[in-house]
Amino acid sequence: MSDERWHLTKGVSIAHLISTAFLLIALLGMWNAQDQRITRLEERQSAADQRVDRYEARIVAELSAIRASQQRTEDRIERLIQRGQ
Repeated sequence: MSDERWHLTKGVSIAHLISTAFLLIALLGMWNAQDQRITRLEERQSAADQRVDRYEARIVAELSAIRASQQRTEDRIERLIQRGQ
C-alpha cells in the first residue's frame, strides 16, 4: 500500500487566476449580448403591437363605413317599397 494521501495547498496558481478571469469576461460578454438581443426583441414587439393597433383601428373604421353604407341601402329600399305601394 502506498502512503500517499490527498492534500490541498493554500496557494493559487496563475493559470487558475487567468482561466477564472477569462470565464468572467466570457460571462460578461454573453450577458451583454443577451441584453442587446432582448432589447432588440422588445423593440420589435413594440413595433408589432403598434402595427396591430393601427390595423384594428382601420378595421373598425372600415366596418363603420360598411354599416353606414348598408343602412343607406336599406333606407333606399324602404323608400322604393313605400313608393311602389
